[in-house]
Amino acid sequence: ITVLMHERMAIGNTVILHQYINRVLELARRWPRDGGVASADPVLRQALAQVYIEGRALRLTGLRYITRQLRGEAPGPEGSVLKLAFTDTYKKMAEAATQILGPAHQLWRGAPGAADGGRWAFQALFALRFGIAGGTTEIQKNIVGERILGLPKG
Repeated sequence: ITVLMHERMAIGNTVILHQYINRVLELARRWPRDGGVASADPVLRQALAQVYIEGRALRLTGLRYITRQLRGEAPGPEGSVLKLAFTDTYKKMAEAATQILGPAHQLWRGAPGAADGGRWAFQALFALRFGIAGGTTEIQKNIVGERILGLPKG
């Protein structure tokens, strides 16, 4: 289990997530919508703020997790909580990009009009893999329920 906990932290690379969140924020500031830019939409701004907050919280939690490891403490089941939160936040980040771009989010690398070289078509699909890689979301929820919350197996 300890190896899996380290893997989950490696998968939940919050630095990369935060870089993508910043790219989505920049995309919203420049992508045209209704005579202005996408970031002028208050509903989208709220969704972006939520993704930013969750990404920041994940980063700080990840730093706390790393600090525990540097102190020589073994990783615990909180790695599963981090993976669940990372998966959810990454999906929200990709969904925000698709909301910003509208149908243009489907344009792949090399397609005329593809935003950021088609990065967002890839990210929309790539975000789905985190629910499977490193243990499915359902397995992670079982680990959290049994090991952190003390719920019975079943």
